[in-house]
Amino acid sequence: MHLKSLSEQMRISEIEIQERKRLLGLTPELLALLAGCRHTILPQLDTIIEAFYAGQLEIPEIRKSIRDAETLSRLKGAMRGYIAALFSGDYGERYVNSRLRIGVIHARIGVKPMLYVASVHQLEYLLIELPPENRTVTGATI
Repeated sequence: MHLKSLSEQMRISEIEIQERKRLLGLTPELLALLAGCRHTILPQLDTIIEAFYAGQLEIPEIRKSIRDAETLSRLKGAMRGYIAALFSGDYGERYVNSRLRIGVIHARIGVKPMLYVASVHQLEYLLIELPPENRTVTGATI
């Protein structure tokens, strides 16, 4: 019996993945830049994750859904993987399936899309606001 991946279940083909990248402006150059930032981002993961969850816990609705230290610890571990994958250089079907899985998990626990989008925006802000000396990669700035 062959169990289908989330992308297979949703009939998201490689062509669809490429189209989604195009619509999001994820050019090969931008994806290469993201992958090139990996060595800059990974050493700062703990700092980024701590700052991210400090901000998340200020939002009452989110704080209510993170009920205990163990849940927070698991979320931080998942965020570590999420950020590492973002800068991995692998943005094919495996990456898409991991992102779909995250969406499914958020839907199951009842996270409102508005809160999810706000959280992604906060993460983006944290990554952009890295100290300037930590943002330069081969002459390009993230």
